[in-house]
Parts: sequence; C-alpha cells; structure tokens
Amino acid sequence: MTCVDQTSSNPSEPVPVGTNRPRVIVSLCRLFLDASASLNDDRPDATWGLQLKTRLTHTLLVVALVGLAPAAPGLAQTPNIRPVTDATLQNPDPSDWLSWRRTLDGSGFSPLEQINTDNVGDLRLAWSWGLEPGVSQTTPIVRDGVMFIVNPGNVVHALDARTGELIWEYRYELEERRRAGAQMRSLAIYQDLILLNTVDAHMVGIDARTGEERWNTTVGTAEGYTFTSGPIVANGTIVTGLTGCGRYREETCYVVGLAGRF
Repeated sequence: MTCVDQTSSNPSEPVPVGTNRPRVIVSLCRLFLDASASLNDDRPDATWGLQLKTRLTHTLLVVALVGLAPAAPGLAQTPNIRPVTDATLQNPDPSDWLSWRRTLDGSGFSPLEQINTDNVGDLRLAWSWGLEPGVSQTTPIVRDGVMFIVNPGNVVHALDARTGELIWEYRYELEERRRAGAQMRSLAIYQDLILLNTVDAHMVGIDARTGEERWNTTVGTAEGYTFTSGPIVANGTIVTGLTGCGRYREETCYVVGLAGRF
C-alpha cells in the first residue's frame, strides 16, 4: 500500500477520478499503515493499532459503498425522495439500502448485478467524503440515489450517491466535548423522515429532503441512558432499545415502541 502526500484546499469536497485526493484520506492512509505495523508489536499499547484500524475501515466505508448506488441524473438541492412505507421496507427496490442490513430480516444482500466477479477488479475510486472526528461504525442508508450517513457526534449528512456532493447537513444540538464519543451505528427511514437516535437518549425526526428537524422526543428519562444504534420501524411503530444501564442500578434498560409523527 502506497500513500502519496497530496493536498486539497477543502478536505470535505468530493473528489472526482483523476484529481488529487484530499489530505484527510492521505492522513488516514498513513495512520492505517502505522496501525497495521503496531498489530505485530508486542508493546502493551499495541492494541491501539487494532482499534484505529477498525475506525479507519468504517471511516472509509462510504467510499467502498458507492458501488451499491446506481448512476442517476444530477440531483437538485432538494431531492425528490419517495416516501418509504411498510411495504417498501419489506421489499426494497434493488437500488435502495433502507436498513442497517438493507432488509428487516438482516440478510445484508444486494440484488444489484452491475458489479460481478468479472469486473470487480476494475473498480476505481469515484469520490471520497471525510466524516466527523470520532469513533465511526456507521452503515449508510440509500433511497432514490441519496445516501444518508450518521457521523460521530450525531451529525447526519445527505449526499448525492453518484457524485458525493453534499445535499444537506443536520447537527444535533450537543456539547462539543461530547461529540467525538457520540457514535451511532445506523439510521432509519420511514415515510419522508430520517430517524436519528442520539447519545443523550433522544429520538429526532429529520426531513429527508431538506434536513430540517421535525420533532425531538426524549426516550431515556434517567441520567446515563444512551443510544449507540438506530431504530427499526414496523407497521408504523418505531422500535428501539436503550443502553447505559450498568450493574448496581435500580433502573434497567428497555425496548420502546414509539408512535412517530409522520
């Protein structure tokens, strides 16, 4: 693996094929090499390499997943996103990825056939996008050519999956010191809303077309409750489970079903 020191005036800009990659990707590449080397190190702190390698893998996941999104006409600033129904979640369009593992049965299988064993070796970088600082284990969701990504810090980006262009950004109101540790693994989409769970145990409904906050509901009522993964939706009910209930506490974790305002 070779890393070349190339720079960009704006590391968050999408990078077309044939142009310099942004410094954020180059820096990650260098850190990845350092992390890989430390995996063979017998020092007590060598485990940081494995942790960093995991983080970088997920940070660059957006670049790898672009092959799942079909080519589409250029998107307007406010994209036309069809509402997602229960029937849609049960049987998504082949070009959509609507849940953490695409379908509610968690198969993780894409029926798209454009990429196969004959041409997979010809894949090249189409664009890249730098995520927010922090631990990232996110799985994007895709609807009608728009990729929705939850970043560390409860920040959501909507991107044109064909070009990597930013359509909108939503930043949950949070103390800045907490952002880097506020990891979230997934989002949900239902009707015209993106559903975001937050580090302080709230659930937020975000307009999928504009990124505007529609509603914000407190789910965990006791201090210490949190979310680390997104909800699922079944028959119009939002189902999600809390964490943060360690030992020696009277309160326990629980699963809730919420009637979303769609």
